[in-house]
Amino acid sequence: MTTLKKLELSTSELQSCDLIPETIYAGINLKNSDVLHALTTTKMSKNFISENKLDRKKNNLHTSTGTNGGFRMVNLAPQSKRSNSTEHAFLVITSAEKAKANIWSDDFDSGNHLLTYHGDNKASQNIFNTPKKGNFYLDEIFSENFAQSTQAFPILYFKLFADNRVEYMGLAYPIPNGLKSIREKNNIPNYEAKFYIDQTTSIKKEWLTHLKEGKSAKNSIVPQSWSNFIHLKPISSNKKIMNKIFSLSGGQNEATVKAKERITQSQFRHTLLQKQHRCLVCGLDCSKLLIASHIKPWANSNDQEKIDSNNGLLLCAIHDKLFDKGLISFDTHNHLCVSNLLTKKDLKILHLDTSRTFAQLKGHQTYLQYHRQYVAKDILSSSNDF
Repeated sequence: MTTLKKLELSTSELQSCDLIPETIYAGINLKNSDVLHALTTTKMSKNFISENKLDRKKNNLHTSTGTNGGFRMVNLAPQSKRSNSTEHAFLVITSAEKAKANIWSDDFDSGNHLLTYHGDNKASQNIFNTPKKGNFYLDEIFSENFAQSTQAFPILYFKLFADNRVEYMGLAYPIPNGLKSIREKNNIPNYEAKFYIDQTTSIKKEWLTHLKEGKSAKNSIVPQSWSNFIHLKPISSNKKIMNKIFSLSGGQNEATVKAKERITQSQFRHTLLQKQHRCLVCGLDCSKLLIASHIKPWANSNDQEKIDSNNGLLLCAIHDKLFDKGLISFDTHNHLCVSNLLTKKDLKILHLDTSRTFAQLKGHQTYLQYHRQYVAKDILSSSNDF
């Protein structure tokens, strides 16, 4: 069982501290709604009005979720000029430790990081007729193109305790096909939603500030899981892969590992296509015939190297195979080098010109050194650079 960290902090400390998954926060003489507000309050830059001077109700900066949980949308600051985009900065969803009998009960499966979360309709026959617009948000979040739209916003999940403690659980990500309409509790319609909770990534308060101000944040403060979520456009509609990643069976089984590999490969290929456009060697520009080839082989690369575009070359199938087998490589001066196993006739047929210089390889030399040393070491012709 995980041992939870417990922090009892002043209001100013709560406002400045980062959000750490599986950490319980408490304030000094504060209700849990006040603790939650302090945790999601950010210090705005000088170009923005202080949050303390804003009409909090109007701008949704302090909408209490109460002890029974609920939704709290935090909007962009009024001065934000983010164009063609949502007015929302991020959404806070909360669950109560013990819900009242007439309140929908949420369930978190910690072993699988799976949250079953309910909408906020308690009395109306119209599923969207709720004061906090919770079901409206769920409908938007689970739309097919939410991740890639300008309307996307992060979702922070908290658990509220009756003794005024608040636990930050993690970033919540919608599982494909994870939203369904249900009727319970006196035949009242409501939504039941499935989220995957990232319990490994801490949230820097600076990132929340950038979200509120509508600014692009530095990569170093943007959670990797959020970056992956909004940028994996090539596979956003592949629900089979996504469902394997957020497997309800739990555990890092073989299918899950392979699915994650395919996600990473798709992201890598998409990046190379955006940057390189065509086969480096022959210039073929039909994307369906191009392969995102790792310079340092996938099996020998760490997680960062697997998605680093400097570790990749866009090649057609033939030149990818030649490179993969070490029959071609590139020297420290970015010249093409070929194996002695290839004849002059082969070179002509394969469009291999050893006199060419590939200036675009300047940023790839760290990985090319590995390729020359470990992949092409036995079969490349002699060169002072090898």
